[in-house]
Amino acid sequence: MGNRWKEIWNSKGTGEVMTELDTADEFTVYRTLKKLDGFDVVVEDEVQYYRTFYQSALNMWETVVRDYQIESAFETGCGSGANLYLLKNRGLKADGIDYSAGLVDIAGKVLGESSSVQTGEAITVSVEEKYDLVFSDSVFAYFPDEAYGEAVLKKMYEKANKVVIVSEVFDKELQSVCESRRRELFPDYDKRYESLDKVFYRKEMFQNFAKEHSCTITFENVENKYYWNSEYLFNCYIYKV
Repeated sequence: MGNRWKEIWNSKGTGEVMTELDTADEFTVYRTLKKLDGFDVVVEDEVQYYRTFYQSALNMWETVVRDYQIESAFETGCGSGANLYLLKNRGLKADGIDYSAGLVDIAGKVLGESSSVQTGEAITVSVEEKYDLVFSDSVFAYFPDEAYGEAVLKKMYEKANKVVIVSEVFDKELQSVCESRRRELFPDYDKRYESLDKVFYRKEMFQNFAKEHSCTITFENVENKYYWNSEYLFNCYIYKV
């Protein structure tokens, strides 16, 4: 992860007050945590923006949990714990790791003592303790390069008993179109995002990984009409069973 990204993510969560969430409904808690994880952008309909993320997450987790009898989940790059919060509410053992100490602190408060959330880089995660589901959501873009992402994917695979999910991955084939769109939206894009590049991945990298490990792989588009980046993203599912 680049130094500027490190500075940004390590500043997240500092001074945030979470006590008001004690009596909030699930969606409100999820939306608050999602904002802390870098999704606090200006959109025309903020409620629907976050509700689409919320419903998509529920659909993804409930389908996988039901079909593959998932009882435990580990998130690589869990941030403030938005996804783990949803999974824990559905009875799963839900743990994770994130680089940002501030966000890890918030995740720990939200999830409680029964969940373990570690501070550390994705590549350092131990594979000794296994989980039925190991996943990463909108994190691979912030790694140094595709090789690093592949190394993290290998660790996630080794840690998983049944399923690996890598969601919101920027598609290498759409990189030039995506970057052109960004420059249209932000005339000062190159200056504003200097040293803040995001990594785009070839689907072939994931396909080759699945082939080498003799497992099933599927892709799906990211659907959120309120989130313009979704046009350039895909989700990847790797099944070990």
